[in-house]
Amino acid sequence: MTLSLLIMISCTEKTTEKKTPNKKSEKQFSIEAIFEFPDTIYRNKTYKGKIKYSGILDTLTTDIMHDKKGIHRYISYYFITSNNSNFSLKELKRMKLDTSSAINNHTIPFYDIKFPKIGTYYIHGIINDHALIDTNKVSNPNNKVRYIENEAQVRFKIVVVDK
Repeated sequence: MTLSLLIMISCTEKTTEKKTPNKKSEKQFSIEAIFEFPDTIYRNKTYKGKIKYSGILDTLTTDIMHDKKGIHRYISYYFITSNNSNFSLKELKRMKLDTSSAINNHTIPFYDIKFPKIGTYYIHGIINDHALIDTNKVSNPNNKVRYIENEAQVRFKIVVVDK
């Protein structure tokens, strides 16, 4: 049985407008991450899965790991498996995490997921979508490179059972 879980994550960047210093405007950056992985698995059996991903940087380019008109884009997924139901983004960043890279702008595979005990577990992770823009090739030839990063925390619940 496979369950697809839709997770909407928003990062908020607050900026102050120059005309009215006390007024703040918000820009919302959203991602969509759908886990294609069984929600119930067998103990000591190895599984693989993938995340169907959509992010704001798709508006720059849909090419991954290729120079497309001066834009280099990479999507990585850093994750752990745990029976702990909640980690903060700060805690995850301090941990040793497995890494997987996107094979295109919408698919992030992950492999070798296995649990030795029955119970409830989670796949906790960080999706890091980033792009380098060579402004000499894109629009503004001023010998600068611009780096854009969108980072979001995602989690998927799994129940491990005996056969």
